[in-house]
Amino acid sequence: DCEELRESLRKLAAEHVPLERAQLAASEAAKHERRECTRLRAELEEEQRCAERAAQEATVLRNEVDEASGRTLELEAEVKREADFNASLEEQAAAACAEWNRSRAAVSLARKRLEDRGAQLSSLRTAMHQYHTKVSQRLSTLERSLQEVPAASQGEPADLSQGTQPAAPMPAMGVAGRSPSGMEDGTPTQDADAAAGAGAAA
Repeated sequence: DCEELRESLRKLAAEHVPLERAQLAASEAAKHERRECTRLRAELEEEQRCAERAAQEATVLRNEVDEASGRTLELEAEVKREADFNASLEEQAAAACAEWNRSRAAVSLARKRLEDRGAQLSSLRTAMHQYHTKVSQRLSTLERSLQEVPAASQGEPADLSQGTQPAAPMPAMGVAGRSPSGMEDGTPTQDADAAAGAGAAA
């Protein structure tokens, strides 16, 4: 009986060796699997952290894009305002240029009128000077004629006493024909009116 038991124990031991080996292999495999699971878990956690960082970065970038879009809209609105302001300035500049052209034309016209008035005034001054000279000459001639009249009147009795015909009377000044001095007819007032009319016509 003991021998049979020993033989059974040996058989059991022999059968247990592969089981132990299998157990050891299974243990090693389990350890390897646990290490692999740990590594995979660490990788998974790292990937999750990377995904979270990527999501945060995406959120930050999305916010930056939104801010950039808002800034772009603001810049576009500002550009439009500046364009409208520049258009308004261009219109004002065009209006000012037109007003300046009109002012320059008005100044040129006023200068021409002033030159014309100056020429008229110069012509009038010349005519007045000529008229003054002419009147002075006529007055001088009239004075000489008046000085000659008494001498002629004093000489009439002597001629009558000698039996000669009386001298013909002198024509009056200002009538049709020429005066004794040989000047044309016309009063000083008429000459002044004529000179003023000539200056106004010039």
